[in-house]
Amino acid sequence: MRTWLLYGTIALLTFIGILVAYAPASLAWNLIKADVDRAVPDLELLTVDGSIWTGEAQLRYREFPPAELLWSLHPASLAGLTVALDATLRGDGLLATGSGERGSGLASIDATGHIDSSYINPVSTRYGLAFPGRLDIETLSLAFDNAWFTAADGTLSWNGGTVVIENFQGRQVLELPPLVGDLSLDERNLKLNVTSEGATLIDVTLKPNGWAVVDMKARLLDIAGLPVRADVNPDVSAIVIEEKLF
Repeated sequence: MRTWLLYGTIALLTFIGILVAYAPASLAWNLIKADVDRAVPDLELLTVDGSIWTGEAQLRYREFPPAELLWSLHPASLAGLTVALDATLRGDGLLATGSGERGSGLASIDATGHIDSSYINPVSTRYGLAFPGRLDIETLSLAFDNAWFTAADGTLSWNGGTVVIENFQGRQVLELPPLVGDLSLDERNLKLNVTSEGATLIDVTLKPNGWAVVDMKARLLDIAGLPVRADVNPDVSAIVIEEKLF
């Protein structure tokens, strides 16, 4: 009797293991869809294929072109309580590759890549903005729990060029120098400090409540050739834009 019980238990565990190993990715998506919708309501899943462990999906965020996500999961600890991730996100003018881990309610990811103007401009031109070149993600390291980011560090760079702005006042052409962005976590706010030759031009803040604040300094207007009073402190906020992202 004990032998049959042992064999039966082994067979059951083997069957469960096979189900987990080959469970379709669409099943996993159905389990987490509600949480993703709450966290990123404008993220749309177009297609999903493969298993939980290895698969691919077509995603689209807001009006940006679709992108393909490829992933590979594997246990990162003998107990199987921590899962390691290798992923690639690619699209027309978009490429990011990275690796990460998830376990005990915490997760982290390290990535590099780039976003080309051909990916941004189809959307930005509808709002009167067109950019040249590409944004390079030189380093990106993020850590988060089930609620929000717990650590952030990264460096982004843009090679500069001609930015075209069109609004009710007409068409403006701005020449901007190469820019560097440093990502960090200030208390609980995700911060991106954009500089040129070490001087701050733009401060971007993403708050846990979903609000994003873009603070453009007077120095940016001066560099872009826009009118600024000579006695204005270059570090003073010239334009502040706020938007609810999620």
